[in-house]
Amino acid sequence: MNKANLMKIKKIAEEKGITFKWLANQVGISQSAISALIKVNSTSVETLIKIADALKEPVTTFFETDYGTENSNNGIVGGDFMVNSQKEAGLAIDALIQQLKVKDEQIKTLLKTLNK
Repeated sequence: MNKANLMKIKKIAEEKGITFKWLANQVGISQSAISALIKVNSTSVETLIKIADALKEPVTTFFETDYGTENSNNGIVGGDFMVNSQKEAGLAIDALIQQLKVKDEQIKTLLKTLNK
């Protein structure tokens, strides 16, 4: 089982010179909500995906594997992720599909620019 470590949000933001105010604006939640989710070490999968995207980090960065080692920056993790409900799993899948659609559009735009 993988356990979330949302203190990494604070650490990574500090390392990258990112304020909670900026991060909150990118994610669409309040600055106090960012602080609160770090404090209680809990958030929705959808919010975590948005935070990871804003910080330009893989979502796996914020999990520790069941064998106690932190995930590498390449986004590969051993074992399955733990989600609290089927609804949360569905939200995670929906968010990932949306991210893929956005990336696909970005690639298409880039290819059009290169072909001019």
